[in-house]
Amino acid sequence: MSQLNFEQLKKMALSGTPEDLEQLHQVADDNNVSYDDSTDPMQLVEAIVLAMDSDDNIGVEEVI
Repeated sequence: MSQLNFEQLKKMALSGTPEDLEQLHQVADDNNVSYDDSTDPMQLVEAIVLAMDSDDNIGVEEVI
Protein backbone atom coordinates (compact mmCIF):
# COMPACT_ATOMS: atom_id res chain seq x y z
CA MET A 1 0.00 0.00 0.00
CA SER A 2 1.32 3.42 -0.90
CA GLN A 3 1.54 6.00 1.81
CA LEU A 4 -1.76 7.77 2.34
CA ASN A 5 -1.92 11.54 2.56
CA PHE A 6 -3.81 13.65 5.09
CA GLU A 7 -6.86 14.13 2.86
CA GLN A 8 -7.23 10.37 2.24
CA LEU A 9 -6.91 9.61 5.95
CA LYS A 10 -9.35 12.41 6.82
CA LYS A 11 -11.89 11.04 4.35
CA MET A 12 -11.64 7.59 5.98
CA ALA A 13 -12.01 9.07 9.47
CA LEU A 14 -15.03 11.17 8.54
CA SER A 15 -16.82 8.36 6.69
CA GLY A 16 -16.85 6.33 9.91
CA THR A 17 -17.57 3.05 8.13
CA PRO A 18 -16.20 -0.06 9.85
CA GLU A 19 -14.04 -0.78 6.80
CA ASP A 20 -12.51 2.70 6.73
CA LEU A 21 -11.94 2.74 10.49
CA GLU A 22 -10.27 -0.68 10.27
CA GLN A 23 -7.99 0.60 7.51
CA LEU A 24 -7.23 3.70 9.59
CA HIS A 25 -6.31 1.48 12.55
CA GLN A 26 -4.06 -0.60 10.26
CA VAL A 27 -2.23 2.55 9.14
CA ALA A 28 -1.87 3.57 12.78
CA ASP A 29 -0.44 0.14 13.63
CA ASP A 30 1.97 0.34 10.68
CA ASN A 31 3.24 3.67 11.99
CA ASN A 32 3.40 2.64 15.67
CA VAL A 33 0.65 5.08 16.66
CA SER A 34 -1.17 4.13 19.86
CA TYR A 35 -4.95 4.30 20.03
CA ASP A 36 -7.91 2.67 21.75
CA ASP A 37 -11.66 2.42 21.18
CA SER A 38 -12.21 5.91 22.61
CA THR A 39 -9.69 7.61 20.30
CA ASP A 40 -11.37 10.16 18.05
CA PRO A 41 -10.72 9.21 14.39
CA MET A 42 -9.56 12.73 13.47
CA GLN A 43 -7.15 12.79 16.41
CA LEU A 44 -5.85 9.45 15.16
CA VAL A 45 -5.38 10.91 11.67
CA GLU A 46 -3.38 13.81 13.11
CA ALA A 47 -1.21 11.40 15.13
CA ILE A 48 -0.62 9.22 12.05
CA VAL A 49 0.37 12.19 9.89
CA LEU A 50 2.70 13.46 12.62
CA ALA A 51 4.30 10.01 12.91
CA MET A 52 4.73 9.73 9.13
CA ASP A 53 6.23 13.22 8.90
CA SER A 54 8.66 12.69 11.76
CA ASP A 55 9.85 9.20 10.83
CA ASP A 56 12.69 9.37 8.32
CA ASN A 57 12.92 5.59 8.17
CA ILE A 58 9.32 4.60 7.50
CA GLY A 59 9.24 0.98 6.51
CA VAL A 60 12.90 0.45 7.33
CA GLU A 61 13.90 -1.49 10.37
CA GLU A 62 17.55 -2.16 11.08
CA VAL A 63 18.45 -5.03 13.36
CA ILE A 64 21.99 -5.16 14.69
